[in-house]
Amino acid sequence: MPEETKTIKIVEAAILFGDIVNCAEVSNNASLEDYNKFISQFQEVAVNTFQQYLIFDKRNRRYQLHKNFFYTLKGDELFLILLTTPAADLKTLLSMALHLKIKWLLSPFNRTRVNIGQSPKDVGIGINFGKIVMGWHPGNKEFPTPEGFQINLAKRIESESRQGSHSKIYLSHSAYRVCRRAHFRVDFEPKETILKGFEGITYLYELKHISQIALGVTIRYPVIDDVELGYLEKIIDLTPHDLWLRLLVAEKLLAAGSAAQIDRAYQYIEELLDLEPKLVDGLFLLGEIYEFQNKLAEAVDQYDRVLALLPDFDAARLALIGCLLKLQRPEEALTRLLTYKNPADYPLDYLEIEYKELYAKAYAQLQNREQTLTYLTSLAEDPLLRLISFDFQPFQFLQDDPTYQELENTIRQRLEESNLSWLAD
Repeated sequence: MPEETKTIKIVEAAILFGDIVNCAEVSNNASLEDYNKFISQFQEVAVNTFQQYLIFDKRNRRYQLHKNFFYTLKGDELFLILLTTPAADLKTLLSMALHLKIKWLLSPFNRTRVNIGQSPKDVGIGINFGKIVMGWHPGNKEFPTPEGFQINLAKRIESESRQGSHSKIYLSHSAYRVCRRAHFRVDFEPKETILKGFEGITYLYELKHISQIALGVTIRYPVIDDVELGYLEKIIDLTPHDLWLRLLVAEKLLAAGSAAQIDRAYQYIEELLDLEPKLVDGLFLLGEIYEFQNKLAEAVDQYDRVLALLPDFDAARLALIGCLLKLQRPEEALTRLLTYKNPADYPLDYLEIEYKELYAKAYAQLQNREQTLTYLTSLAEDPLLRLISFDFQPFQFLQDDPTYQELENTIRQRLEESNLSWLAD
C-alpha cells in the first residue's frame, strides 16, 4: 500500500480476549502430539464460531463481519476487535463468547474429561470498550494493526476472568455501561480487583446470565442435539454455579417437550431458584412448565410474579394473557391488554403482531363482531403475519359473516404464500 494512504486512525473499539483456563496444566502433562491436538480442537471451535457471525471473503481469503474487523488466533489465545457501533458490537461479542464456550465445553477433549467425572477446561474471556489506534508498523506492512491502553486492559481483564465464579466472562466498566445504556437484559456480578500494571482498584463485571426471553439482547446459541444436551447436563452437575448454562439447558429441555425432559427442566429451574429466588427467567420458565402441564391457573400466578419483578417483560405478559384466554376469562385478558399498550403504538413489530392476535381472540370470546373484525383486518394486512401460528377456531362464531369469510380467505392465502416463500429461501 502506498505510504501516503497509510493514515493513522483513532477509533472506538469493542475488544475481546479469550484464553483456555489452566492451559499450562495440559501442556505440562500431555505429549507434544496430544497438546497439538488439544490446541487444534480449540482453534477449530474458534474458527467455526467465527463462521456463524462473519462473512468469508473469498477474494482475500479471510472472515469479515464488516470492513472494520480484526482478529488473531495463536495457540489458545483469541484476540478480536469490532469497530462499528458500541451496542451492536458488544451484543456480537457476547453472542460469540457464549457460542465459543458452549462448543468448547462440547469438544472431544472436554467430553473425555466429563466422562471420567472431571470438570471441563473452561475459557476465560475479557471484554472491553474504548479508543484504540489503528496504524501501520514495520512488523506488518500489509494492513493496519490495533494498539493502545484499552487493548492492554482487555488482556488483563481476560487474565482476571479465570478466577471467575460464574461464566468467567468479564466486562470492563466501560463495556458494562454500554450494556446498560442499550438496556441489555444481562445479569452481572460486580468485582473489585487490582490488575497487574494498573494503579488503584479496577471495577469489573462477571456475566451471570443473559435473558433469552426478555427483550434487550438476543443470543444466537448454536444448535445442540440430544447427545450434546446430555453432556451439558453432566457439566452442570460438575459446575453447579454456571447459571447461564443451567438456563440454557432448561430452555432446551423445555423446547424438546417430552415428559421426562420437562421433569428434568423443572429440576434445574428449581435448583436455579434456590440459588437466585428472584431470577425472572427461571420464574418465567417455571410458568411455561405449568402451562405445558395444563396447570393454567398456576401459570397465571407465576407470570404475575415475573411481571411484579420486571413489569416490561413482554414474553411473560403475552403468555399470561394467552393463559387467561385458555381459561375463558376474556374480560380479564382484555383488561390486561387495554391497561398496557395499544398494539398500534408498540415499537417492536414482531411483538405487535402477537398483541393484535390476542386482542382478536379476546373480542372473539366476547363475541364482539366489530372489534374482532377490526383486529382480524389488521392481522390480514400485517407483513409479519407468518410469525404467528394462526388459529381460525376462535373466530367460528363469524363463519356465516361475508366480511369474515373474505378476511379468512385473505389470511389463508397470505399464510400459504409465506410458507412457499420460506421454503424457497
